Amino acid sequence: MSPAANDQWPVNQMQNIMWDTTGLMEPLDIHLVPAGAVDISVVIVDIALKVGNSGKFQWAPPATINIKEVEIIIVDATKKLVISETFVIIIIEVSFPNFTHSKTTSDRNRLPRRLPLPRS
Repeated sequence: MSPAANDQWPVNQMQNIMWDTTGLMEPLDIHLVPAGAVDISVVIVDIALKVGNSGKFQWAPPATINIKEVEIIIVDATKKLVISETFVIIIIEVSFPNFTHSKTTSDRNRLPRRLPLPRS
């Protein structure tokens, strides 16, 4: 099954989820769950619902994911589970400098003053 153990999938980049189709009955549900999950009682995101048993599904992890170590669980029509090995979602953290600034009376004195125009 793909993803494999220790694979690293960056957010917003298409990845192939692949599985052995033997013994699975359509339709399938594909879920992203926290690492160590043994069922779908805690789902981070539903990757796909009611899809065919093709053995492959393309998906890009959304940037809203905030858990790094995860697994994929595929559930077939008979409730049979296929669980991937633990892999890593690479979370891109963006930080912005602090732009907050409050003006005080003393700030007015720091503003450049208009120079008088030369007289002709």
